[in-house]
Amino acid sequence: MSETTKSLNGAQTQSLIAIMAQFSSKAITEGQAVNLISTAIGISKEEAAKILQGVI
Repeated sequence: MSETTKSLNGAQTQSLIAIMAQFSSKAITEGQAVNLISTAIGISKEEAAKILQGVI
């Protein structure tokens, strides 16, 4: 199973939503969002960037 197809728990989902909201409102930069997503849900920065860009 690829890293991006794993299921997220409730806390990880809430973290991802909060990070996306902060990025959308320009409260944090893309780089900050990528680092936070990567750490919060335990994926690579490359995969986090794809999530942020809407590729995944």
